[in-house]
Amino acid sequence: MNSKQYIILILALLILWGGVYYFLFQSDMMQEREDVGVPDEWTLRSTDDTNRTSSKSAWFTLESDAVENGELLDTYKCENKTGGENSIPLNWSGVPSDAGSLAIVMHHYPRANDTTNVNSYLLLWDIDPSVTEILYGEAKDGDWYIGSDKDGTAPSYTSPCSQSAGSHEYTITLYALSEAPPSLPRRSTVDVDYDTMMSALKTVDIIDTAELIFLDVNSNSDFGAPSANGTPQGGAPNGAPEPPTGGGGSDGERKYCGDGMCDNTESASMCPTDCN
Repeated sequence: MNSKQYIILILALLILWGGVYYFLFQSDMMQEREDVGVPDEWTLRSTDDTNRTSSKSAWFTLESDAVENGELLDTYKCENKTGGENSIPLNWSGVPSDAGSLAIVMHHYPRANDTTNVNSYLLLWDIDPSVTEILYGEAKDGDWYIGSDKDGTAPSYTSPCSQSAGSHEYTITLYALSEAPPSLPRRSTVDVDYDTMMSALKTVDIIDTAELIFLDVNSNSDFGAPSANGTPQGGAPNGAPEPPTGGGGSDGERKYCGDGMCDNTESASMCPTDCN
């Protein structure tokens, strides 16, 4: 072997060693990212200044014209239940190309810091992936299926109507699924409640999710003033807020709990589990 061939061999070995080192180094770096939970470009949490939204993909987003600066507008609270409450308007984009079906779940924890007790306000499944919006009041009329309202009385939407003072957080999750869960019926029914829905979602591949998190903010200053239908809202014993006696909301007659602090953990034992 002459000197020229020797130099070429040395260079080839160096290049080979460099490639092996690079491969091993990259593998270690990827493992470190997984171990510490560092997201890559496909698992970023997307957030805007108006509504708190998130998804595994930065491109899959969920929004609502009913939410402004992270708060639900008063127009969309305590909807009249006659004929079914008008649902919140929703729109989304960035549905994964391999999604075979979409589903929507809206929920709220009525007692602060207690995630074992959950109320559901909207349950939709078998939504075609080509759909990109549900207009105001149309959740019950689309080419998909709707589950039980919060109180288990009808397949319908329930609007937020928190009677206690403070900020009450609601979450709407849009699921991109491999297919519509086969365990769910192909009809709208009150038999599909939150637990049934969540169990069914576990039976298919969840390709991606997008969330919209917003607040129903109630200063409690309106109690005692006439409601939209003219019924006084005050007058409860010891100054506690009294629920409206007709018209809006999911219960017809809204409930109050002791001092009205439904979502306050200090009075949680005094509150029924179905308080908004």
